[in-house]
Formats: sequence, C-alpha cells, structure tokens
Amino acid sequence: MRSYILPGYNKITGILVFLVGIGLGVFPPYSARAIELVKVVPTSQVPLSLHHPILTFYFNEKFNPFKSRVELIEAKGPPQLLTMVPSDDYKALRTKLQLPVGHYSLRWHVQTWEEEKANGVYSLIIVP
Repeated sequence: MRSYILPGYNKITGILVFLVGIGLGVFPPYSARAIELVKVVPTSQVPLSLHHPILTFYFNEKFNPFKSRVELIEAKGPPQLLTMVPSDDYKALRTKLQLPVGHYSLRWHVQTWEEEKANGVYSLIIVP
C-alpha cells in the first residue's frame, strides 16, 4: 500500500521508523507514573517558627496549579483555603502560614495536567 503523503513509504516502513525512534530515545514511550508527594520542608517532626512560617511541598511530577490547593482543616467550620505559590517547574508548592501558636492539620490536593490526582494530610506545630 502506497502512502499518498510521502511517496515510497508504506505502513511497515513507518512502524519501523517509529520503533527505531523509541529505541534511540527520539520518541519516548508513555510514562504512567502517578504524581506523589516526595517530601515536605520542614518535616512534620520539626516545629515551624512564627518568624519563618514557610512550608514547601515537593512532588515527583508537574502539577496543574489551577486545580491544586492546600486547605487548613479546623475542628469546626469549613476548611480554609490557603494562599499557595507554585515553583517555576510546577513540582513544588509553597505556602506562607499566618497562624498563631498551636497544632494544625493541612489537607493538600494536587492534580497533573493529565488529570492524575493525589492528596493527603500534613500535621504541623507552630512555636513562638
């Protein structure tokens, strides 16, 4: 069967070119890695200071900043949405906490551009 787009190439030739391209790394195969939380700085065992209340979540994949969020979970009332700033490579999420001294829980939710989702809860302590 002849190709009308590129004369002289047929379906078998196209498949061979594609397979060679994958082997050389020109066309990388689809990666089915799910987005995961890699680390949080500072860790939950380290109390956060009132004078430096910045918390950073690091992920293994790029996330969609328009569909990602961090919420403060309170004992009563609805969760409070916190302001967040994504990194330039969209793999880190930074939030500056303006909370009094105490114990808190934050719920994070991220979503990639491919609609993969991940979420979790992070507990922290703020000290004077």
